[in-house]
Amino acid sequence: MAYRAASRESAHYKDHLPQLKLLTVLPEDRIGPADREEGSVEGRRVTLHPRTTAIIDAPRSGFWSHLRWKRWQLMAVTFFLPPVLAFFLFGVIPLGAPNDSRNEKLVWIFVTNAFTFLAFNICIISIWLACLDETKPWRSKSVYITVALLSYAMQSGIMFGIFTAQDSTFELFGVIPYGINVCAVIIMTLGLRPFVWTCGCSFYRDRLVQFAKVMVVMFVYVILLSGWVMLYREIDARENVAGGVALPFMLLLVVFILKKVLLAVTDDFPIEIAMLISGLWLENLDDVFQVLVFPTAADLKPSATFAAIWLRKFAENIAYIAFLTDHWFRFRVWIKVFLKSKFTGKTPQEGATDIIDDDELDDRGHSNNKPGYLRRQAQFLMYKILSQCSANIYFIIVAPILRFGQNDDFYPLSKKVSASQNDLNTLEDDDFRNAIGFAVISFFTSLLTGVIAYKFIHYKRPEVFDQLRQLYGSLFASPVYYGFVFAIFVSSQMMGTAVLQYQYRIWFWQDSDPPK
Repeated sequence: MAYRAASRESAHYKDHLPQLKLLTVLPEDRIGPADREEGSVEGRRVTLHPRTTAIIDAPRSGFWSHLRWKRWQLMAVTFFLPPVLAFFLFGVIPLGAPNDSRNEKLVWIFVTNAFTFLAFNICIISIWLACLDETKPWRSKSVYITVALLSYAMQSGIMFGIFTAQDSTFELFGVIPYGINVCAVIIMTLGLRPFVWTCGCSFYRDRLVQFAKVMVVMFVYVILLSGWVMLYREIDARENVAGGVALPFMLLLVVFILKKVLLAVTDDFPIEIAMLISGLWLENLDDVFQVLVFPTAADLKPSATFAAIWLRKFAENIAYIAFLTDHWFRFRVWIKVFLKSKFTGKTPQEGATDIIDDDELDDRGHSNNKPGYLRRQAQFLMYKILSQCSANIYFIIVAPILRFGQNDDFYPLSKKVSASQNDLNTLEDDDFRNAIGFAVISFFTSLLTGVIAYKFIHYKRPEVFDQLRQLYGSLFASPVYYGFVFAIFVSSQMMGTAVLQYQYRIWFWQDSDPPK
């Protein structure tokens, strides 16, 4: 693959650049004579067309890679294990009194909080290591054990010290463990170099500078999402219908802008991981935080907020199907040139609106190259469907334990929530059933949209379907791929649930005492 930084370095630097893509697994019987003539064969590593390569052995190296599960087993674990983990971590394990002595908080300090941010850190570090060296998508268990121990020690140690000095939490207390998490990620990405990159060149530093932009975007994004959830309480969506309707579309604008930013800053990363970052990670955080506001909207009659949330997601999915049409692509090429000329005052160059049909399989879809753009939009659509289904499964599994479990004092899904300073209405049984019912409807709507999208791509865009099957056909049977999806789902659901928990004082930022 081509890297922008490569032109600035020596031949020694270039020798250490990853040369092979990490997830595209090409069986021997699909390597034709033309491929062998274009590239070279060294052992079981086969270099194909320029910027399009494959690793036969990659899925069998490193953590996650030795699983021999079938496709349905991998999918079941990826979709159902994350919410089950959240179910036990937040609903079954007793949290203790948040404003009593330190001893009452020991379980929260050493289990709930520590493992919440450990999941987020493991996700970030896993993606970072895949961006660093695409030939080694997963490293040995010792690397992840080291990351987990450091993350756990920093979170539990500092939080133990804080609650030794004082007993109670305060407004937006969650900013402190989140800040600890940011520091832990910085320390780990810098400190891992001797263990994961032996080259003395500056590639590690240069790539880390690029990845730092991704981390900044994601850290800021989580803060924005937390503020967005707080807005639902501030405007009291049960009374302010217009506000409840507007907020989902405000978040849509934020996601659209950040997706464009991530597409730009991940341009030099392996395309499979770049698509996971901007397509799945970003979307899944959005979807998880979106389902968290279901109870807030539960007793609107009619439920305009539910309708707005459903309409936003459904319209997005249909829009991405429309993005795969020839009419849209011609309009996209024209409007980009038109707007650029209007804002810059420059006359468009000759051929600026020409459509390119180059089968450059590593194209990121930024230019007038039609195949590359269609592949990107098809991948984004697939990730949207997966993310929406996962988020709704999460809510259906986790919401009941947060409402009826032993920790129900600490979540807004409980009947006990009648906030002391803001007079929120109690979530009645009918309202809760409406929220669960809406999650079920949303799940099947997303599933149906996914079937429609699959049929559309298969029959209306067969060239895109064949290219994606050639490039990524083995992903859905690869534990390497599912490892990243699993890490993203776990971290998003842990962070989302934490925002609702009283101990972090994000949703409950106005309440000095938990609901009783």
